[in-house]
Amino acid sequence: MWTTDKTRRANITPRPLRVAYLVPLDPSHTLLDVLFAESMSRWGGRRTPIIITDGSSIATTDWAFLDLWDADVIYSYVPLDDTLREQIAFCLAPATIDVHKTLDDWEDDYALRPRQELLHSALKVTSVLPRLARHQEVRRGKINEVLDREAGSDVARDLADSFGFLSDASIHVNLGLNARRLSYRGAGKEEQAPRFRGDDVISYVSDISDLEERLSKDGALLLPSQMSDMFCPYLNGLSHAASWEDRLTLVIGDEQVDRLLFWNAIHHYKALDVFRSSQIFRFGLPRVQGSLPAWIKYLCGGVRNSRRLGGNGAANVKIISASLPVDMLEAVSNRVGASPGTMSSFARLKGSSFEPFADNDPRKEYQHSMISWPAWLWGGPRNSQSVKIDRNEIDLPCVRPWHTEDFPLGPTTVGSWLCDIDMQRAEDHSRYSNVEHRWIFPRRLALHRGVRMENYGAKTLGLQPPTRPTERGSLSVWEDMQWNRPTLRIPQDINAFRQALFYHHPNSVAEQNQHQAGGPAYRISDISVSGKGRDLLGVLKFFHNLNEAAVFLTNRYILNVISRLAPTDTSQDTRRTKDLTAELARRFKDKAPNDEDFNRAAKRVLELAARWVQKDTKASEYLSYKVLRQILSQTVKKSEEREGLDDCLKFLRNQSFLLQGYGWKCRRCRHPNWVGLEQMANNFECVICAAVEDAPVGGDEDTHFRLNSFVSAAFGPASAQDAVIWCVALLLESANHSFMLTPTLDIRDKANFPKGTDLDVLACVDGKVHLYEVKRSFAGIDQRQIDDLVQIATLLRPDFAGFAVHNDSNKNVMEPGQIQTLKERLQALGVEFVLVSGNNTLQRVGYGGVPRNVGDPMRWTVWNDG
Repeated sequence: MWTTDKTRRANITPRPLRVAYLVPLDPSHTLLDVLFAESMSRWGGRRTPIIITDGSSIATTDWAFLDLWDADVIYSYVPLDDTLREQIAFCLAPATIDVHKTLDDWEDDYALRPRQELLHSALKVTSVLPRLARHQEVRRGKINEVLDREAGSDVARDLADSFGFLSDASIHVNLGLNARRLSYRGAGKEEQAPRFRGDDVISYVSDISDLEERLSKDGALLLPSQMSDMFCPYLNGLSHAASWEDRLTLVIGDEQVDRLLFWNAIHHYKALDVFRSSQIFRFGLPRVQGSLPAWIKYLCGGVRNSRRLGGNGAANVKIISASLPVDMLEAVSNRVGASPGTMSSFARLKGSSFEPFADNDPRKEYQHSMISWPAWLWGGPRNSQSVKIDRNEIDLPCVRPWHTEDFPLGPTTVGSWLCDIDMQRAEDHSRYSNVEHRWIFPRRLALHRGVRMENYGAKTLGLQPPTRPTERGSLSVWEDMQWNRPTLRIPQDINAFRQALFYHHPNSVAEQNQHQAGGPAYRISDISVSGKGRDLLGVLKFFHNLNEAAVFLTNRYILNVISRLAPTDTSQDTRRTKDLTAELARRFKDKAPNDEDFNRAAKRVLELAARWVQKDTKASEYLSYKVLRQILSQTVKKSEEREGLDDCLKFLRNQSFLLQGYGWKCRRCRHPNWVGLEQMANNFECVICAAVEDAPVGGDEDTHFRLNSFVSAAFGPASAQDAVIWCVALLLESANHSFMLTPTLDIRDKANFPKGTDLDVLACVDGKVHLYEVKRSFAGIDQRQIDDLVQIATLLRPDFAGFAVHNDSNKNVMEPGQIQTLKERLQALGVEFVLVSGNNTLQRVGYGGVPRNVGDPMRWTVWNDG
């Protein structure tokens, strides 16, 4: 909303696609097989939460992780009801929400494969092979082998879940010079094995015990499960990650709940990017019921297991399950712990593996920090490129993931990924501290749709790949080496807000109905800046930036001066009301009035009203410099503040907020004249009778100030601009990294608001959407206002909605029961109710004394392009 002449930049960071699957409460093993394999086929795909749901709700602990996970694609095998779909669309803002077609056979693995174009085009796990091959070449080591298996060669599910096989994931197996395939084929299946050029391309293992030994001891064997997580970011959950990081975890059990526990627990580990550092496996109970197999002992022992407990040198293993009784887990734990140098413990987990994320949301620690919280940390090298924002345009370069940047396009490196774009808005969004101001796109209001994309995507695509805001507010776009280079154009704030309000929210029920049943293409049909909004913009234009405006327009001294020079409300003058009452009483005291008496009384009322209104407009009102100093002494007691008055007045005068000149009343006709500072001469002539008067020599009494006529009109009795600016200032004060605001909007829609209503304050503060109805006092809040607030919140689903009451002296207008009912109505929409009152929050603004110009070079750019 404000900018500088200095160069602004955008940082582009590539990352893997993030997906979340929603499955039925009792998913089939075949469905889990399909989802595990699909996930392991993608770079970074093994970190893919699989959440059970009935289609109407998601468990609180699982939802807490979904909020942190920030999925680009949410794919559901359960029909979603409208309530849950709206919750996902507005609260998580994925690029797409896809629902799998209804199935009759949940054991048909082909029918269960997800039908999603973005999933199929994502960069595959084999993309890490060229980097690993280069690493081996530098070390002069032998070429790595990648685990695979032949068709019809059955392997226990726990091995497939823990290690993975290339062919299970249905990915391209042309590894070229980057790796060889080590393929398992069961005894008697030799005729099904394809004939290649010999052992330089593929080798086979037929004995399952030989395969198990290779899995535990062969450090050069590459596993799809590990390659999927190489060079990937991990969730920043340091406050609760230690208990999972300092151990090797074995999930025991073959039930669906055990498989889901194992799969979702992977997200607790940050070290999966390190070669051969898997920290979690799943094994079936029969595998560990008797004596522990030697290869599992090797995995748990000190040779393979690098996890230590408290630095004591003993390998640390924890046995967990969601289906087995505690005594069985204890028995397994004792067998594992019997190995020399190995410590073992056990636990039965009943709930979701995401419970620690719900209890210890890492964002709380950074909630009020001036440092932007990184949702994702990188375990290995990462790419990030900075580009110039030129005239609000970005020519997006192809920033490739680190592990692919040195390699040409080939069978293993074909595919798309995501790029998060972090864009500057200004060098510094604070008047007093060096805090970079950024574009933080909110989830609940699709401001990101205002970013225009040109020349984007593959030539074969009918539609551009969707963009979305990330959890931290970056703009996330798809990228591919084979696509055209896109150009991004950053919108003006007001255009972005209007477009986000006009169109349905992406993936919402309304947008879905629009596409499927030909519903209305708009959410709100008529949106325009209100008169109040235009007045606000007109007042703000006198200042360099919004922070500066908030400092001056919430200052007690400045508001005192404005109140003396701005128009007043004639109806609020009790003396005039008393005079008019007495006039009417006198006229109708002695006789019953007839029509003629009423006509004469009406004319008299209009005559007095016109006279009083003309006087209360204060069109010729001005204050002398001496009076301004007297007002200051009544408002501010500090002498140093009084010394700064001249700087304050000079700044307001130079900005044309206050007009300096000489006001005088003609001695002949008594007309109030005004001469501006630029018109000062030796003598002045009355504009009415042309009488001439000498200019003053000097002195405080002869230097006068008056309000700019636009400011005077904006702060008129019906505008409530002081209350709106007060609310904006409070929100602005709470912003650490980003603040976006639209002026007051009038909205009208035949279906939702046939009579129309307005949005007093709609702002995005650090990616959270705030909606407030601003009132001077509680007396302005009635049931209609409450119903309108709920209706607007139902349509927009902001993070916070409520009333901002500038003067809360009358606190009994909203009863506690009424507030509780309103909270519950908004809570049902996923919206938090907020009641902001003047006396409780005025001190937070903290703009005391006399505000000064600190020389900010920024300029207001809500209308122009900057």
